[in-house]
Amino acid sequence: MFRSNSTVEEEELQNAARTKARILFISEGNVCRSVLAEAIMTQMLKDNGLADRVECASRGTRDYNLGEGPEHAAQVVAKEMGLTLRDGTAA
Repeated sequence: MFRSNSTVEEEELQNAARTKARILFISEGNVCRSVLAEAIMTQMLKDNGLADRVECASRGTRDYNLGEGPEHAAQVVAKEMGLTLRDGTAA
């Protein structure tokens, strides 16, 4: 008969609860699509009480937008949707 150690299982569950899941949104320049996707998911997580359990980020696959903020169109869409784009520049 297989018996489990409930103390070990409890510790594993507690550790899992403390560990954040991570979601990475990727696009070519990280100034429009991935930035908006990150903002949308972040808001959805907040709305569903999961913001403390999941971390979101976005990155670009190309470096030609390094140092730039989100494109104006992304800012307009975010404002229309009531979203907050993270501060910072393309990474």
